[in-house]
Amino acid sequence: MKKLYRKLLLDMTNTDVFVKPTMAFIDCGFHRKTKSGDFLRELFSQWFVVTNYWDDSSTGGARVQVSEINKYDYVFYFQILNPLRELRKVTARIIWAPMYDGLVHDSWYWKSLTRIPMKVLAFSQKVQDICDQYRMEHLSVRYFIDPQRYVSALPRNGVHIFFWYRGAIGFSDIQRIVNPDLIDSLTYISTPDPGYTHEDISDDDQRRFHMKIIRQPFVLHHEDFLSFLDNTNVFIAPRKKEGIGTIMLEALAMGKCLIGYDDATMNEYIQDGINGFLFDEHSGRVMELRNVKNMLPNCNRMAYEGYEQWKSASLRIGDFIVQSFVLRSYTKRPWNILVSTACESIFLTKSNIRIIRNAAYSFLCSLKQKIFR
Repeated sequence: MKKLYRKLLLDMTNTDVFVKPTMAFIDCGFHRKTKSGDFLRELFSQWFVVTNYWDDSSTGGARVQVSEINKYDYVFYFQILNPLRELRKVTARIIWAPMYDGLVHDSWYWKSLTRIPMKVLAFSQKVQDICDQYRMEHLSVRYFIDPQRYVSALPRNGVHIFFWYRGAIGFSDIQRIVNPDLIDSLTYISTPDPGYTHEDISDDDQRRFHMKIIRQPFVLHHEDFLSFLDNTNVFIAPRKKEGIGTIMLEALAMGKCLIGYDDATMNEYIQDGINGFLFDEHSGRVMELRNVKNMLPNCNRMAYEGYEQWKSASLRIGDFIVQSFVLRSYTKRPWNILVSTACESIFLTKSNIRIIRNAAYSFLCSLKQKIFR
């Protein structure tokens, strides 16, 4: 009987009988090319009907209007929020994934956010610490990419470095921490972020570091990037701060040794001397790259273990979103959850049928999580 009930529950949540709630996915316009949010779009599509929007306000373009956002049951902000005065008018349930590299470090701003109903997905320890400080409801997760997506010709012998120059970290940093006598090749891709320019590297330095320099317009095509990355076994992360660090995580999934600046999120994935090396402005040591061959098995193991952890954590995200906004009162009988939630929502909205539908769908998704957890 229990097996039959489980099958019925799965069938009900995977059919059109319970129409999925709607979600406006508002992404930073910068991510059109980097595609950093694609994994979340795919994940959310399990539970929501997702419609994509782009916020171009950081480059002088338009942001998404509140009137458009309020057509949806949920709104997910990836990195950029609407201004506070507009957020207060949003009736859709707000979920936000702030990126550490773009955070506003202002106590007044964060205190103001606590007065607006929203839930936070924290992809770094630094963001989690801020949420703890201001008592914002959040779920802390660490993203990993499936290593089986990549077939990489990883060199097992020698030291073959890949560095993507974007501006924050430059060749002078590499000179300080890497002994050119210990490396066999350095693939240097130059695609500076807005506000930065290509570096001037002397012919002598290019010979000493066995460099292959490739200059490209801003943002590589992903396929080209992977082809350059393929025949290397050491990856130097290009920035001093990351929100997630998707490119670094791709290198990790390919089993490469990582070198990164000692700040989030690099220092949350790199264990110094185990699967890579950390550095900062005060680092005086030259990295012991002779150990790279012995570190590669650690890199591969951590990639697979991390992805298994992410698969478990990602299942909690839908549960976190739904329970935080819909299942506001818990009783021992599951049916009471559905009835009380629907009744509470009827007084809050005019679209009673849609609310009951969404409450039923949310209840079943939550119950499914509890049964199969």
